[in-house]
Amino acid sequence: MATSPTGAIPPPTGYTAADIVPTPPQPQPQPHDPNARFNSPVGTITGGTISATPQPTTYLGRFGQWAENVSNDIKNGTDNTGIGTVLKKMGNHGVYSGNSEALGDFMASLPLGLLKVGKGTTELAPQVIGGPKGRTVQGLKDVIGGGIQAAQIPSAFVAPEAGEVAANAAAKGTEALGEAVNTAKNVLRPDAEVKAQMVKDAVKRVLGNKANADTVNEAVSRIGDTKMFSTVENELKLVKPQIDADLVSANSELDKVLANSQARIQNAGTQVHKVFDDLIQNARKGVGDSSEAEKAINAVRDRILPKIGDGDLSVQEANNLKRTVGDEIKKFQPPEMLNSFAKNEQEAYRQAYFKLRDLVSKAEPLTTEINSRISKAIDLQTLLERKFPHLESPEAAQASYAGTRSQAAVSAAKKAAIKAGATVATGAGVGVGYNAIKHALGE
Repeated sequence: MATSPTGAIPPPTGYTAADIVPTPPQPQPQPHDPNARFNSPVGTITGGTISATPQPTTYLGRFGQWAENVSNDIKNGTDNTGIGTVLKKMGNHGVYSGNSEALGDFMASLPLGLLKVGKGTTELAPQVIGGPKGRTVQGLKDVIGGGIQAAQIPSAFVAPEAGEVAANAAAKGTEALGEAVNTAKNVLRPDAEVKAQMVKDAVKRVLGNKANADTVNEAVSRIGDTKMFSTVENELKLVKPQIDADLVSANSELDKVLANSQARIQNAGTQVHKVFDDLIQNARKGVGDSSEAEKAINAVRDRILPKIGDGDLSVQEANNLKRTVGDEIKKFQPPEMLNSFAKNEQEAYRQAYFKLRDLVSKAEPLTTEINSRISKAIDLQTLLERKFPHLESPEAAQASYAGTRSQAAVSAAKKAAIKAGATVATGAGVGVGYNAIKHALGE
């Protein structure tokens, strides 16, 4: 084919140069880069120029930025930090690789949670020591959220039964990954039966060996759901004023029933007298000299029986005497602090109290359920008064409860932040880490 003097190829026969339209260049396919979104230039375009994103200038600000970068390295397998570089060389592809973000966050909950707490702590720090301006609310969210996240997998090993389940799951190999995750979730959110037993065990530890099953169940029924940063022991502080108020209400209810009752108790004195006789017989069957026990029991007998008399007793009179006996019981110190004579006296009063209560309930059945409530409440009240003798009013109980929660929240945030700083300090590269976090928290 002939060419023009300029070297251009002439148009085909029947066409002119004006008929030829140049074909626009076609975009060439590019290989997929999964990390493209992380490798793109960082900065902003303003007025046709590219400016770098302002970097934090304070130690705390740089640590917060670095903590976020490390989190991204763990999640996505990138190497924007020294730790990310090491992990990548070890074969880390990121916990998000091949997993949902939710599963990835769960798998790396401990380091990600600690890093989030560290970042949140820097956001909570006052601006005067290098904290960012206007980030207090976000910092609080990060500290609390990070603490919860960091506790996910570790908390699965708090209970002995959780460790056994985790060990069994691990033994099944890689096919048990989904099962292990579900197991951890079940431990974190136990069913109602398991949770109730955990609370019962905690109540028993707080109240001590004197707490029987009925007393423990009474306490559990009043606690409800424990709150964040509050132990079972702390929740029991609020139970004490509840019981005080409920006893006033229950006794008032009981008085109304008794005031309208015409029931009478026949031979009340004889029946209470037999209670003391039985106590003496039991003391004589025991090992050692029973004379001291007999003296203590008879001393109580001599104080109570004259108030009953020989005739019949109305249920209201019997209940009033029961309350008088109950007041005498409260005057004693805890049994472990009493000598043998005082212990026998206290036990004699207790058995007389129970007998009078049962006589009232038998004569007037409408009082049975009320008396049962009162007895359980009194037993729990006695143990709580020994545990928290300083909480003499609802206001004192509420103040102590709130103070303990506040201290626990601050302590948890400090420990998590310091641990985060100590954990990641080796790769910080900005001179922050453990000591900077302690300085920020004023320790």
